[in-house]
Amino acid sequence: MKPVITLWSCIIRDNVRVTVDVLESRAGLLPELLSGAASPKVGRNLLIFFPGNPGVVNFYLEFVALLAAKSVDVVVMGFAGHSLHELNAGQYFTLQDQLELAHQFTGRVLNERVTSRYTSCNVGGHSIGSFVALHMCARFEEVSRAFLLTPTICNMKISPNGAKNGKFLRPWLIHTVCSTLLPLFEMLPQRAKNAVVQLAQNELDGQQRWIATKMGRPSMIRNLLFLARSEFEQIATLDVELLTAHQERLVMYFVKQDGWVPLHDVELIKKHAPIAHSLILEGDEKVAHAWCLHHNAKVVEAAVLPFLP
Repeated sequence: MKPVITLWSCIIRDNVRVTVDVLESRAGLLPELLSGAASPKVGRNLLIFFPGNPGVVNFYLEFVALLAAKSVDVVVMGFAGHSLHELNAGQYFTLQDQLELAHQFTGRVLNERVTSRYTSCNVGGHSIGSFVALHMCARFEEVSRAFLLTPTICNMKISPNGAKNGKFLRPWLIHTVCSTLLPLFEMLPQRAKNAVVQLAQNELDGQQRWIATKMGRPSMIRNLLFLARSEFEQIATLDVELLTAHQERLVMYFVKQDGWVPLHDVELIKKHAPIAHSLILEGDEKVAHAWCLHHNAKVVEAAVLPFLP
């Protein structure tokens, strides 16, 4: 069965109902997990996964399909406001909102029936999703492993990419982009949108370019950019206490050419997590921070499957 995208809702701050995309490794998996109604799954593992910014679950279809073929049930919770469709009437969500959503989602999935039927229940994340996954590992003792894949968990603002891109995250510039440039982009015919995206991101394949052209809604880009801004502000020094306290359950995967997680940050993390379950530095220099675009098989084989309990 192919992965499918469904919707999940909950109430957060100020009684606000929020709806997010959830990518399921097979149709009906999320309702099955939430109800706890299914029979035990002998030899199967569960992975709750959180994406990197832009937080669009569509970029993880291949990743999920590869894991599903290896007896891993996967649900990927998209970030609020980061769907290809308008789900929340243009609302803006902070990093703390995303953490609260992840907490509610993880808590509801990891009910007693679910934890008793799987060989292991795990969380994972890509980039900023790893920050979320690390916090879920800390909050839920039912989590066997936390897979942190190219994790941005410290020094984001002063990383090479942070230093280069931070100037584009000023509020007035975000407002200009979202109020002027994006409405113009949305008026373009699909063919022209494809050309603009290919010019800006020529490493994307056809399906990925289509996804990128659907991300042009002002409310979505505003959420994407303000999430990046809050990442810069809140993910500064490494939370040594958090990392150290849960290191034995952590599987961390890094790549050599990473402008968001340079090698000196890898060494810093390694220093404070000397007994982590596993810390992998990818030898193939072609694998990038955004591994979900072209190197899903490599990441699944090197950083997930060997370390499932």
